[in-house]
Amino acid sequence: MEQEQYGKVEYLDLLEHVTALKQEIGKVIIGQDYMIDRILIGLLTGGHILLEGVPGLAKSLTASTVAQAIGVDFKRIQFTPDLLPADILGTEIYHQKTGEFIIKKGPIFSNFILADEINRSPAKVQSALLEAMQERQVSIGDITYQLDKPFLVIADYLTRRGIAVLRYDDRGFAQSTGDFHSATTADFATDAESAIAYLKSRKEINPDKIGLMGHSEGGIIAPMIAARSNDAGFIVMLAGTGLRGDALLLLQQEAVYGVSGVPEDQVAGLLKINAQIFDKIVSTEEVVSMQELNDFMTGLKAGITAALPAGTTVDQYIRQFAVSMSSPWMQYFLRYDPAPALERVKCPVLAVIGSKDLQVPAKENIPAIENALKKGGNQNATVKEYPGLNHLFQECTTGSPAEYASIEQTFSPEVLKDLGDWILNL
Repeated sequence: MEQEQYGKVEYLDLLEHVTALKQEIGKVIIGQDYMIDRILIGLLTGGHILLEGVPGLAKSLTASTVAQAIGVDFKRIQFTPDLLPADILGTEIYHQKTGEFIIKKGPIFSNFILADEINRSPAKVQSALLEAMQERQVSIGDITYQLDKPFLVIADYLTRRGIAVLRYDDRGFAQSTGDFHSATTADFATDAESAIAYLKSRKEINPDKIGLMGHSEGGIIAPMIAARSNDAGFIVMLAGTGLRGDALLLLQQEAVYGVSGVPEDQVAGLLKINAQIFDKIVSTEEVVSMQELNDFMTGLKAGITAALPAGTTVDQYIRQFAVSMSSPWMQYFLRYDPAPALERVKCPVLAVIGSKDLQVPAKENIPAIENALKKGGNQNATVKEYPGLNHLFQECTTGSPAEYASIEQTFSPEVLKDLGDWILNL
């Protein structure tokens, strides 16, 4: 009976939200209720939508209006016969001044994509979309990027419980300015501080109750800001870390390699090699160039050869690692230790991690966070592990990142409820 009642309430809440969304879209799109209903059904089921019709029926306007009403990033791609896969996915670009390759992401890295006149594009371009549509990921060169899911579920749930939510695009995306590729976690922290300043200017917001909620890297940024400012009334760390970046990344690699079926001796060899590469970066405050990393890893070639899984060449491994490890973001991440910031946080803290999180393993990170908060004398901190949840707080089998796209659940209802309860009880 309780489950039936919960389902009924959940359905009514969803119906109310969808009705309000349709009304908002209807202010711009008139007389297209059938089309709007089908678009919303496609969005709610996590599918893809094909709009067909003669010109002038507001198909493009409808897509952009729906994205704006939901509050997610929107990109329109005009397909033509001469379009290339790199025009959509992105590509590696050689930076002459630094002598390094950087990844320039394409328009596919958006929450809401309008593929206009897709039938005009060649087959290879249409095929390039399949990975993004099915696996929710994009491969550029040797690196695979997970496509971001909008934090719509969390924002909508908290809003319906009376908690105002502000979401914004990363720098360099949509209408946010700045350069994403040269930015570090410290830069993203200043962006979040700007968001707090904006909220303080809104008369409907209580400036004493502005909090920060961050996932993964955002879980590092939240205590970073709270440690140096009294503007944060509370912080919520969703899969935030308590370990220095190099230690975390080695744990992450060990866990992911393990569930991926890589033999233990190869895992041990790869971790030994990677630890040496990380030490090369962490041991200096100077930027380590891609060429320096190439040269350093070439000296480890024998060990790399012995540890590599079948199907991967030494040159591929060195090139992939040199590109990723030479970025300003990665080098800052490897060196950054969140413990000192956590020790200085005096506001209420909620830190949650899933037991099957392979990217921020709970076994090592939960005690690290608890110890840092305790050492700093924080009297209002809650640190909790959720059984069976992965890095995205989905109920899962192994916790592998390869499972993320195939799991229908977006975010655990249990964690959602706990987030709302904790904030409202402050």
